[in-house]
Amino acid sequence: MDNIQKFLSDAEKIKKHYRAEHPGKYSGTAVCEQICNLFIRNNRTYEQLAAAFAQYWMDTYILGSADQESLPTSENLDTLAAMQSLLDNDSQQINTLSNKDLKELCQIVNMEAEDIPIDVLNSLMMIFVDRQVF
Repeated sequence: MDNIQKFLSDAEKIKKHYRAEHPGKYSGTAVCEQICNLFIRNNRTYEQLAAAFAQYWMDTYILGSADQESLPTSENLDTLAAMQSLLDNDSQQINTLSNKDLKELCQIVNMEAEDIPIDVLNSLMMIFVDRQVF
């Protein structure tokens, strides 16, 4: 099981446990907040960047949804997993990110650049350049 598969499995466990612990009172937003915390914990080396990515995911894909019962959808989780792939320097698995997503994530990286280890920053910027995000 690779890092992305483990992340997705853990996210599904969070969703399942929340449903079991809160029968009849499911909150997709609360589950997504827990998944964001998981995402941040998975990226402790660059926690501020991971937190910014997670906040972008919440703002863009979760908070505007009218259907709280279905959150997070598999598409939502795939998007966050693609962000994890980006942080893992696996450019092959980021295809679910739209060009708009990549541009926003590039801006986030630029804003957080001074707190990102130089090797991680170089890898991220190479991916953005390869994808012609600028």
